[in-house]
Amino acid sequence: RVAALITRDERSDMTEAVLTGAEREILSLLEAGLSNERIAKERSRSIRTIANQVASLLRKTGASSRRELLLLSARSRAGAQSH
Repeated sequence: RVAALITRDERSDMTEAVLTGAEREILSLLEAGLSNERIAKERSRSIRTIANQVASLLRKTGASSRRELLLLSARSRAGAQSH
């Protein structure tokens, strides 16, 4: 699901909005294991802004947790690489 949102894959039946550039960057930093606090420092944003962007990622991908978001992202990448 995440790859479809990131790459705007037209083969997907996803109806959610495409991830913004900021959300893609946040996802990348989450995949690197950074906390909201560290991401906020890296991006010169407030922790609340980062929390809102993470919440948006969860909503758009249908993930119920950061862990699920990262699992969906990893599966999507693996699936995209096999095509």
